[in-house]
Amino acid sequence: MPKIDTSKIAGYAEMTVEQKLAAMEAFEYDDREETVAKLTRDLATAQTSAADWKKKHDDRLTDEEKNRLAAEETLNTLRAERDNLLKEKNIAGYKAKFLAQGYDEKLAGDTAEALANGEMEKVFANQQKFNTARADALKAEWLKETPRPPAGAGVDGMTKEKFLSLDTKAQTEYIKAHPNWMNELK
Repeated sequence: MPKIDTSKIAGYAEMTVEQKLAAMEAFEYDDREETVAKLTRDLATAQTSAADWKKKHDDRLTDEEKNRLAAEETLNTLRAERDNLLKEKNIAGYKAKFLAQGYDEKLAGDTAEALANGEMEKVFANQQKFNTARADALKAEWLKETPRPPAGAGVDGMTKEKFLSLDTKAQTEYIKAHPNWMNELK
């Protein structure tokens, strides 16, 4: 809907709210219906004229020229289909490679399509998403695999006797967990 140009309403700035409302209700837009109707008629006339000229042109063509034009049209259609199939093949290949790297299904498809379309900013953004998710997964895996120190180990009561009574693996874990282990033993 067109906006009302209040500068066309005399004294609008000094009016009260009620006067402004009345002025808005009485405001009349420029009527462009006639112009639109004329342009619509002109467009229809031009389309009809173009169709007539195309028909006259096609009637003047020889069978050989018609066959050549039909062959060109078919060739253009086949080229477009081939290009589409090649793009789909590339996307499928890229997606398979991203899946093999560990991408999830959705992110792999999105990244493959972006790569095929040459949208490198999106490819790099998706790579960053993958790297972040992969780093988080690795951290979680490492935390799961991190050995827990044996009960009672540490500064709070580990003695030389307790340390020596531990098996070699437990001693190694204690040493890794306490770099100053010699000073911590009582």
